[in-house]
Amino acid sequence: MGRRRDYSKIHADKFKDDAESRKSYKDERFWVLTKNGDGVGSAIIRFLPNKDIDEVPFVLGYKHSIYINKKGFIDNCPTTIGKDCPICDSNKDKQGTYVLDNGTYRKKVWVCNILVIEDKANRENEGKVFLYEYKTQVHDVLQEALVPDKELNIDPLYYYSLDDGANFRLLVRPGKQYPTWSKSKFMEPSSIDEELEKFGIDDDYLEEHSYDIDKVVKSKAFKSYDDLLVKYNKYMKNVNMAEVELDSKAESNEKENVETYTRTKRKASKTEKEAKSEEPESEKETEKETKTPRRASKTKKGVSKKGKQNMQNYFNSADDE
Repeated sequence: MGRRRDYSKIHADKFKDDAESRKSYKDERFWVLTKNGDGVGSAIIRFLPNKDIDEVPFVLGYKHSIYINKKGFIDNCPTTIGKDCPICDSNKDKQGTYVLDNGTYRKKVWVCNILVIEDKANRENEGKVFLYEYKTQVHDVLQEALVPDKELNIDPLYYYSLDDGANFRLLVRPGKQYPTWSKSKFMEPSSIDEELEKFGIDDDYLEEHSYDIDKVVKSKAFKSYDDLLVKYNKYMKNVNMAEVELDSKAESNEKENVETYTRTKRKASKTEKEAKSEEPESEKETEKETKTPRRASKTKKGVSKKGKQNMQNYFNSADDE
């Protein structure tokens, strides 16, 4: 019998190359919050302005993130770059209107620049600039800070301003169905200078290491219409579509709970405001003297007048596509 060929040696380099390819799949430019075994994660970051300070400090993109019957599907949505998407097309009714509650509708994701202030799970990330991708729950917290309820009578927080912005404590916990980020919140407004001094960096470092986020989002890999359709059809054949309805109901219930909480919160604020308006003038004056109002944001490093207006316009506009 002849000597057998040693395929382990023949294929060694091939498998090594494959392993290296898998390792490099992660985009090292993006920072990701590390969670512990219980699904809890916490860190402090600082949102940075856009390279063009007249532009809003983030770029909106779309992604399809579907999970049906324990099978997942994730891919970038071509509508991000103005192209047609077969999954989105399948989500339209006869009138061409998107169907939002079938579990396969595109998800919003925002990309921005951040400075990592505290990351206990990965200390090597601290003091470095990264790209950060976040979703609707975090975006809602940012929106509430920039466009506060008028009844609260507080100034907008231009959180990405280097002078008058604020550090952001990011917190994720496990939820009933999905992780919840709603407990994330801004810390007291402060200049970024103290953080820069702590890490031994300056404004030039931030400028040099920040990314052109518009180019980053547009340079992502987007499949052609036909290739994405093939992938989507293959996925749908392998899942039980009955689960779509279940996911839809769960998502609807979660949305209803959030809306109920928001209405209750606003009602409580309104009641408190009315109660204060009925206080004797002497009590009002005492409160006015002791209360320290949030200092108004100034137009300094990181926020131009045009940038402020563009930011307000963005959040005041209906971006619920």
